[in-house]
Amino acid sequence: MLLLLPFRAGERWSRWALTGVGLFYSLLSLYLTLALQVDTAASIPWQGPAIAVVTLVLAHALAGDTASTQ
Repeated sequence: MLLLLPFRAGERWSRWALTGVGLFYSLLSLYLTLALQVDTAASIPWQGPAIAVVTLVLAHALAGDTASTQ
């Protein structure tokens, strides 16, 4: 809903909200994955959550102020 309505309408806060929510869940996933790997010595695929964090940061940077100019 954030992407469909406020972001397309050019609301400045929506870009930060999308990034914040995405980073919260991807960093939580990365933390839990790494904690499980350390505690159990199991081979857990941690690269997915790490890529999600990097992708979110890049997407936020590339979006720039485009939401406010539309």
